[in-house]
Amino acid sequence: LGTQFNVRVRDEKMEVAVLSGSVRLSVFKDGKDSSIILARGQISQCAKNEYPGLPASLPFSDYPGWLHGKITTYRSSLESICRDLERQLDIRITIKNPQLSAATITGTINGQNPEHALTTLVQLTGSKFRYEAGSYIIY
Repeated sequence: LGTQFNVRVRDEKMEVAVLSGSVRLSVFKDGKDSSIILARGQISQCAKNEYPGLPASLPFSDYPGWLHGKITTYRSSLESICRDLERQLDIRITIKNPQLSAATITGTINGQNPEHALTTLVQLTGSKFRYEAGSYIIY
């Protein structure tokens, strides 16, 4: 339906955001069609084997972040964000506190520098990080 949109699939979750025009997001499950229409400036997520979430306003002005050297996260777990940073920056990150892994974050993170990105993440989660033996550790 639309002209410009971004699809992101990570950790068995799909995210669709519309930059201009509109997009129909459909999941056929159990004989039911759960189509939703996303308009300009809207985003929705859909976990594997689930129906899409209701459209929400896109909370970023510079979405998608990868075009601007940033990582934009929408209701993403700290663990998922760390995996993105590992891929983008070719680094290793370990989360020592299991409770932190599920912390949900929405925002924009500098994706060009590991220390800047991790400083932002630990501020948002109330944790700390250190660099040890070639790996970043969040605790």
